[in-house]
Amino acid sequence: MKRKACLALALSAALALSACAKAPAAAVESPSPGADMERRMAELAQWMAQMSGQTADYAMEGPHPAPLGENVQLPEEGVPLRALWWGGNGTLADAAAAYGLTPEELQQLNPGVTEEDFAGEDGLFAYQELTLGESLRQFSDTQTVTIQTPWVQNEVQQSQTYEVPAALDEQAAAVMAEAYDFLWHLEVSTGYSPAEPVEGKVNLFRTVEGARFTRYSDFVSYLNAVFTPELAQTYASGAYFNEEWDFYLGGYMEGDNDALWQTAGDRGTNIYYAGTLFTEPETQPDGSVTFRQLSLQLDEETFAGWGGEDPLVPAFAEPSLVRLVPTENGWRVAQLSLPY
Repeated sequence: MKRKACLALALSAALALSACAKAPAAAVESPSPGADMERRMAELAQWMAQMSGQTADYAMEGPHPAPLGENVQLPEEGVPLRALWWGGNGTLADAAAAYGLTPEELQQLNPGVTEEDFAGEDGLFAYQELTLGESLRQFSDTQTVTIQTPWVQNEVQQSQTYEVPAALDEQAAAVMAEAYDFLWHLEVSTGYSPAEPVEGKVNLFRTVEGARFTRYSDFVSYLNAVFTPELAQTYASGAYFNEEWDFYLGGYMEGDNDALWQTAGDRGTNIYYAGTLFTEPETQPDGSVTFRQLSLQLDEETFAGWGGEDPLVPAFAEPSLVRLVPTENGWRVAQLSLPY
């Protein structure tokens, strides 16, 4: 199914219907997408209308097999599921929740692991390898979501693409792509450009004309349209002054006169990351939609670098739970992490 060509036309027709659109019936697409295209476009338009300020445009293409890294080939015997869990991140129950398992399921998969294994020498936290399920051979097709913000001065940030499960409808796909985009601007390269220093505050910057968001109120309305209220509030006020280091850290905060203030910081991405797969989305009894994101990882000991001719076979996939929840105004992301 190719949707990119017809999306703008259908969306413009749906704008007139968005005022009477109701909460989505399901984030997973109907088997007859042509019959309910008007409803789905109305839901997308209604969701977009909740955001103040300039709003991005969205294009979806798919379904197709999930794209992987260059020369990456999946193992014929399936992809093992495992991860390293750091004790500082919490208990076995916390690990189970992060990976979409019950504590009982995690314990059955790792019968020899106890809470004491997370404590290393001298009382420091330790890493523990966890098995997280049987090897998988079947995965969801994906769709490519392109977020277009042509008013942004930074050309690299004018168009960003993300892969999400093909079964998600347009609004659910857009909200998941936006969650990825925000997490990139929080965890990988904090902040939106251009920005200028806030006088007298070390490592704190004010976004200016040409950035995606220049008003804090617009930024907050965006977060509330993408995430659950609890997550949106956390992300909207994460910046703080670190007295030990004598500068600001942590993300975003409200500035004077509705300015958006942000900290600066960059991290690298995982060189062993080889692509992302998904399990099929499933609707839960509470109406939420959940599935597992599978971050493919190459073997650190045998990986010789990118750009060669030999196939690269992932050693395992690290799963994490993705959860979308329905509201009267569309789907929201309740749980999602970056795969790299």
